[in-house]
Amino acid sequence: MNKKLLTIAVSVLIYPFFFIANSITKTAHVILNSPLLDFIDGKSYAINGKVYGLILQVRKEVREMLLGVFNANGQLIGLYLFNGKYVSISDLAKLEASIHASGDEKKITELQNLLAKIKEDFLEVTKGYVENIKPFKNQILGLLKESCRAHNKPKSFLLKWGEELDGDEGKLLREKITSFKEFEQFCIDLAGYLEDMAYSCVKAKALFIELIKQSRAEK
Repeated sequence: MNKKLLTIAVSVLIYPFFFIANSITKTAHVILNSPLLDFIDGKSYAINGKVYGLILQVRKEVREMLLGVFNANGQLIGLYLFNGKYVSISDLAKLEASIHASGDEKKITELQNLLAKIKEDFLEVTKGYVENIKPFKNQILGLLKESCRAHNKPKSFLLKWGEELDGDEGKLLREKITSFKEFEQFCIDLAGYLEDMAYSCVKAKALFIELIKQSRAEK
């Protein structure tokens, strides 16, 4: 188990952003009960301990992009510099309407360029997870659908993203997500889905905890 996943394990098994994200989405996690879980939860070829760790890792990093990170004073600070301030995706989603309405072409272009950059950051953050779930993409897509139904989000871009998992990764995201408002909603939906998976894959969670114990014992 690599050092990064061990660090994430310590911080996200009980993760403070759960409460912050919950205040944005106004929804709690759901326990997925599809028979598809029987084929992948805890299986060495599917959601094993390592892949469970990737679920936690991506959930954490997407939330940090969405909301920011805590500084020494306990304040949330965005990861991205715009107009002289560090802002988050959620901050930018609130700012973009007024920026477009202002007609300031320089700021509009800066905003569009930043959106393109953040989408590339997202693709890098999710790359390892996407690579590992490709062999059981159909089961993952089924669970994505169940999660979206449970959260009453039948038209979530998350479903299109799931269908693209073994295709030209990033093409739909680059072409179809054209605003921070859309990207914010996508990140909220993805973080929510990963939350559902983290609570639903109990066998994989047990394997992940064993990996943590082994890693600690080897130190």
